[in-house]
Amino acid sequence: MVVSKETIEREAAEAASKGLSLDDSCPYPFRSAAGMHFKASYFQALLQQKPQPQPSTPA
Repeated sequence: MVVSKETIEREAAEAASKGLSLDDSCPYPFRSAAGMHFKASYFQALLQQKPQPQPSTPA
């Protein structure tokens, strides 16, 4: 079965936004190409969710 990158990225982003763990949310074998792409997309989605720290300005 071939799964598009867009599908994997959408699934990973949805899992990350729901707060699901990587282990519970990845439907692909971790060592497969799909599993590795899911993992990368999942962590990218987590990084995009967190507010980025603002540089402090001297007072």
